Amino acid sequence: MRATRLVLMLLATLAMPRVFGYAFAPGVLEIPEGTVSKSKLVWAADGSVTNGIVSYYRHTFILPVKPAKAKFDFYLDDDGTVYVNGTQVERAGDVASHLHAGTNTIAICLVNDFYASAAIYMVSCEDASGTRCYIHSGPAVRGTVKEPKVGWERPGFDDSAWPRVKICGDVLGKPWSLNNDLRRRFTTPEEYESLMEIEASTRVLPEGLAVLDIAALLAKMRLEPQTAGFEHAAGAEVFGVAERVDPMHLKMREAVIHQCAADLRGIALPPKGLQQM
Repeated sequence: MRATRLVLMLLATLAMPRVFGYAFAPGVLEIPEGTVSKSKLVWAADGSVTNGIVSYYRHTFILPVKPAKAKFDFYLDDDGTVYVNGTQVERAGDVASHLHAGTNTIAICLVNDFYASAAIYMVSCEDASGTRCYIHSGPAVRGTVKEPKVGWERPGFDDSAWPRVKICGDVLGKPWSLNNDLRRRFTTPEEYESLMEIEASTRVLPEGLAVLDIAALLAKMRLEPQTAGFEHAAGAEVFGVAERVDPMHLKMREAVIHQCAADLRGIALPPKGLQQM
């Protein structure tokens, strides 16, 4: 009977209309763009994005030693040509043979066919001892929409008159992140692990919906969904955020789930904030 009452209590709370009129922080749970990855989507700051426009980029960086491995990945919206120390690189892969200790240069010619345009890349270098370092597209890159002189893609070219690029976002930057798995390709292992931990319990979707993963919450309590009375808990509950659902309503849902699990197991579990899950 007690389990039945708790489940009914939970279901009533899940169906509860918006009746709370006061604030409860934090309001909306989401991951701000620009805070996830060091690799950034970049665009030439001296020009506007138009259909058919061509832009040019140079990134000069220093490596302490010649890498034994150097995984290079890049994404160009819409097309273009990539060079590493003057050598054209046609696809993602190991570019260790093109790099050396000291000063190195990545150069990109970016061609926009339609709508938005930007470039993002990352080089994961590893020396003979297994030590890693990363080269990211970001504020150190210079870019221009003005057609450069011959040899612009080669090391030693004078790009001092080129402005620093405009940052359009990181791996969550829209519209690029909506259709491409930038998160997997352009994050370090540490960045990706941190992002997945945040997204494991709560996500904010492009349509302005949030997801409360009941199954993940119960798993953290070492409870089977059926034991807790959640036959539907294999998935997740989707509901509106911001103006559509009061933040207190969101907290109440989670608190009741915790209380149900605690009572069913005969232990005390304090309500946890979704950000702490």
